Amino acid sequence: MSEQVGQEPGRGPRIEEWLLSKGISGCSLCGQDAWKYDEVRAVIVLGARDVRDIGRESQERRIRTVGAGLSLLRSQLRGVRQAAVYTRLYELKCGNCGNVVLLDVKTVEGEAAATQPAEPE
Repeated sequence: MSEQVGQEPGRGPRIEEWLLSKGISGCSLCGQDAWKYDEVRAVIVLGARDVRDIGRESQERRIRTVGAGLSLLRSQLRGVRQAAVYTRLYELKCGNCGNVVLLDVKTVEGEAAATQPAEPE
């Protein structure tokens, strides 16, 4: 089975272990233990304002230079860059009913690292 783009090997087992440590095994919607740990994706969430501004420009700006256009695009993508840093999530899907849950990466990775034994030096 090929891995999805950007998928990190070992991510699924870490998330499964983290969920089990919280007493969660089944889907909250259907109750089945059918999570697709091998298809976990890292995602970001953008606020409505950030999405609305991407690609928008006034008529006045359309007639400016390419440099001004690139500057505008850079400023519009600021929200995407911030989301990539501050709102990173894992998307986990139930293979039975399609329910999707979003898990905070910092919480999952932070707690998973705290519960794993230290590497021998």
